[in-house]
Amino acid sequence: MIKQQLIEYKNSKKEKAPYELRPGPPPRIEVDLTEFLTEQNKFKPEEETVKTQTDDFVARPPTPEYVPKKTGRDVVTEIGDYDLFEYDREVQPILNVLLTKTVEQALLEIEEETEL
Repeated sequence: MIKQQLIEYKNSKKEKAPYELRPGPPPRIEVDLTEFLTEQNKFKPEEETVKTQTDDFVARPPTPEYVPKKTGRDVVTEIGDYDLFEYDREVQPILNVLLTKTVEQALLEIEEETEL
């Protein structure tokens, strides 16, 4: 008899496959509270229609245009008629210097060649 119980105990200790495991009972008992939360067998109250008068809808004024807050200071620079760059007047001295230097250099080279 003891041997038979030992064999049954060993057979019950076999590993079970994951698919053989079953969930246990739910952790709490579910209670139906609809009876306490809803009114049962109550008569519907009488309904009556009442007319009311409301004021007319007043149109909303248009939203003003968004103007961002100013940051920093406003500074103005005034430019006169003769303050801007005039090409002919400004470039004339530069061209004169370049041309005279080029001509002088050319004359010096010609003089050196004639001396040789």
